[in-house]
Amino acid sequence: MKKILLLAVACLISVCGFSQSRYRSDEKLDKLVLAVNLTGPDMVTQELQLELKLDDDQHKQVLELNLFRYNEIMTAEEVYQNDPVILSRVIRNINFENDKAITKLLSEVQMQAFLKLDEQRNMILVSENE
Repeated sequence: MKKILLLAVACLISVCGFSQSRYRSDEKLDKLVLAVNLTGPDMVTQELQLELKLDDDQHKQVLELNLFRYNEIMTAEEVYQNDPVILSRVIRNINFENDKAITKLLSEVQMQAFLKLDEQRNMILVSENE
């Protein structure tokens, strides 16, 4: 009985140690982005470029969409600075429309990767709001 208990504790410790050594999948990308001086639209486009393997034409179109999105967000922040509820809704709508436009540019494989990234972003937003 002691051997089984000791083995179970040893397995638990090794699993915990292994879990601590695992990194999130985008940590390399985060380090790369932080090492380079990028603005918001450039940073988002760089992330999509690396994660989705965009071709040159897609990259240009995504950059234009992200520039437009950030300009719209900046305008919304100025207009609705006194009403955070409306500002939140407007920004959510801007992001939704931008995501819809981006999905029209992607292949099926890229679309699946984009949806996975979008799901991670939504999970982060939900956890921040709790």
